Amino acid sequence: MKLSIIIPAYNEAKTIHLILDRVLAVNLIGGFEKEIILVNDCSKDATAEVIEKYIAEHPGFDMRLFNQPFNQGKGAALHKGIELATGDYLIIQDADLEYDPEEYNLLLAPILRGEADVVYGSRFMGGNPHRVLFFWHTIGNKFVLTTMSNLFTNLNLTDMETCYKMFRSDIIKSLDLKEKRFGFEPEVTAKMSRFPKVRVYEVGISYYGRTYEEGKKIGWKDGFRAIYCILKYNIRHTKFVRYASSFMIALIMLMSLLIMNNNRWKGDAVNRTLLSDSKGYYAYLPAMWLYFDMKYGFFFDENGNKKDPDYINNFLYHNDGGLVNKYYSGVAVLQTPFFWLGTCAAWIGGYDVDGYSPPFMIFVGIGTLFYLMIGLIFLRKLLLSWQATELAIAAVLLLIFSGTNLMYYSIWEPCMSHVFSFAAIAAFLYFTRMAILDYKPTYIYGIATALGITMLIRPTNGVIVLALPFLAGSGARFIAFLRRFFSFRKELFIGAGIFLLIVFIQSLLWILQNGKVYNWTYLDEFFNWSDPQIVNILISYKKGLFVYTPVILIALIGVFSMKGKIGYNIITFLGFFFVVTYVLSSWHSWYYGGSLGLRAYIDFFPLFAIPLGILLSKSPRKLLNMVVCIVLAVFLFFNIFLTDRYVKGKVSCDGMTKELFWDMF
Repeated sequence: MKLSIIIPAYNEAKTIHLILDRVLAVNLIGGFEKEIILVNDCSKDATAEVIEKYIAEHPGFDMRLFNQPFNQGKGAALHKGIELATGDYLIIQDADLEYDPEEYNLLLAPILRGEADVVYGSRFMGGNPHRVLFFWHTIGNKFVLTTMSNLFTNLNLTDMETCYKMFRSDIIKSLDLKEKRFGFEPEVTAKMSRFPKVRVYEVGISYYGRTYEEGKKIGWKDGFRAIYCILKYNIRHTKFVRYASSFMIALIMLMSLLIMNNNRWKGDAVNRTLLSDSKGYYAYLPAMWLYFDMKYGFFFDENGNKKDPDYINNFLYHNDGGLVNKYYSGVAVLQTPFFWLGTCAAWIGGYDVDGYSPPFMIFVGIGTLFYLMIGLIFLRKLLLSWQATELAIAAVLLLIFSGTNLMYYSIWEPCMSHVFSFAAIAAFLYFTRMAILDYKPTYIYGIATALGITMLIRPTNGVIVLALPFLAGSGARFIAFLRRFFSFRKELFIGAGIFLLIVFIQSLLWILQNGKVYNWTYLDEFFNWSDPQIVNILISYKKGLFVYTPVILIALIGVFSMKGKIGYNIITFLGFFFVVTYVLSSWHSWYYGGSLGLRAYIDFFPLFAIPLGILLSKSPRKLLNMVVCIVLAVFLFFNIFLTDRYVKGKVSCDGMTKELFWDMF
């Protein structure tokens, strides 16, 4: 049995002899012989001369050198090495010193046991040594590229980008590989995964990474190329195209659960689940379901002092002689089933059944992710009603989540109102759109329910009804919808009843608190209608929407790509955007306190996603659309970077300036 060791080399004169020493020193298990094939990719230094000298000095070993006629890239060098290989199995070895040839036997072991045809050496599993370098490279390789590749190939690899890949030679020689640079890794993984009955194993290996000063060549551009290759070599050969948006929702939920588990549910972090306004949104739940005390006496001791000021914050107000929760109850209503689950988990697990122990906080996060999923599902259905393509919808779902501050408020501050409003408004838009296209009584009931929940969460979000003209797509269709809508009196009457029952929940809770049907609970806060901060809310360094969430700017531009009367689309969509901006910017604290970006806009992202989806549904062969995709990809990574900086305290929650903004880079 023979193992072919393929070593591509480009400008490795300083290290090539060292790696060859290590390769020759390895004693392979199972009686394997070694065949070493070196491919010099037209190096500019003395790599070829060093290799020729080394081969001459070691005549007893099977070593061959092939010199490429011109520089073509690592992938092209590997193609030539694979072509020249005569071994039964084949492994790839970089010419630097990042991987240890002594570990060939780790990869050979499952092959010799008759269990594997292909073995990957993972840098992210096992207890072998790893040099600590490049956090973002690790995130990109492990959580972005490998996860995305696995989504398509249905493999559960932990390190798709690893150099150490050992193949049965007949398999890799049959794959018709094309990529000439670092796109080789996702391409070979994609094509190998489709080989009939292939058995793939993975073993942990060590990794001695080097810096760019030491000769590392792969860069951020290769990361984008890898993403492109994952899509290019998988999409046409899987059912992903038909179910792309559904896969994307599943991926978003999986990644959110993993991140929440690692960042919110471990150690003391779980006790910081309720932050800022979320303490007030949540307080209804223990008051109603555990203490049966809507006057919140359980927060105070016998002397009237707060038992735990950290949880109480400043959301309780004395209003006409009674304590009233400043915030509306919609979030608590939606979280109720998950609060009950938290109660059961706390009781079974022996935790304090006080509404604030870890099981309650964990189920707060689970509940938020559940409504995030509901919002994404309705957004998907909404975009399908506009005839957006599956791939475009998948891209929009990823951009609206990972490319905006929706991601932060889904994971790090999960009991704020925005995810819940996002879901309710997405449902409202979907049912309204469907009622416009194809009238059914169930759509009317859906509209009433979604609008009622929307206003129970945040009454000002009722402004979403002004989006109806845009949803219609034309003036004639809008007028026809109104005539038909008001002609079905029975359904309208039932829908109105549903809406009133939902919004009356708040009045009922106020009655239980201080006996009044209505309370203005924002006692010292107000709208300043005569002085809206429109410029600040859109483009300021403090919190500007387009500065901190630039994806939304592209969404607005997408209106110009919509079918139908372009003037009507522009007037109705941008008109609604202006109204929302006017309302939000008229609030006395237009930047909405401490937050990541302009969080008040999150609620309306489902509407902004419509022109974005239509824009991305245009032919990808058009140069303009390719430019748009590149810009959106940059904006997506910018938001991930910004979120990371914010979580680590590198971005001020309410004091950002131009200097601080640029300093974070």
